[in-house]
Amino acid sequence: MEKRIGPNEEIEQLVFALYQELRNIQGNINYVNKELPALGISQELRDQVGKVFERLEAGVALTKKEVERLERALRNTANLPESAVLVSSLREALNKETREMSGLVFMVQSGANSPDGLGLLNFLLAQSGANILNALTRFSESIEALDKIAVKPAE
Repeated sequence: MEKRIGPNEEIEQLVFALYQELRNIQGNINYVNKELPALGISQELRDQVGKVFERLEAGVALTKKEVERLERALRNTANLPESAVLVSSLREALNKETREMSGLVFMVQSGANSPDGLGLLNFLLAQSGANILNALTRFSESIEALDKIAVKPAE
């Protein structure tokens, strides 16, 4: 039998951190979308990059809704099973989108020395990609901490 620890400041800070990291990811998506049109790359590549970041943005929106559900569940001690399922689900959040973005970064890096503007795209994606991966790492750390403090064995 598991027992949930009631809402407390540490849980609230961890949930806030989840939202903050999603905002960080969204900020980097916005930056890429703003800078992308100014790069001297083919329309085909621009569209490819845009689609990857469009899917990442959709994933962030869905993940935010899951965090909202988790936040509601954590406020109600009767929702321990839902909290546990949501925490488990959030461990996998944005994995597919991140792998797709990483593949794009590696593809662009392989041609970054070509004269067709890939160097600037490489720089943009490497910088934003690193920021996104760092935010996802912090997101995952917050999820793990929530799992440890929001659910524990009954005493």
